[in-house]
Amino acid sequence: MTRSEIRHILESPYDRKVWKNFLQTQFTNNKLNAEDRTIALSDKTISKQCLSLGNYEINEYTKIGIFEIEH
Repeated sequence: MTRSEIRHILESPYDRKVWKNFLQTQFTNNKLNAEDRTIALSDKTISKQCLSLGNYEINEYTKIGIFEIEH
């Protein structure tokens, strides 16, 4: 992916499909869920919805969650 393609993604309105493709192609240790998982929120005053898209493995002991938050 070229620098201008990455810039275009970062400057465009958010699109989950585009970002998941970006994550899959640019971060090789990602484990995206086959289906996005809704996380139940007990308090919806800050955000309306939270989806777990998967995670990125730094090593076998460290993972970073990938989430989509709608507020």
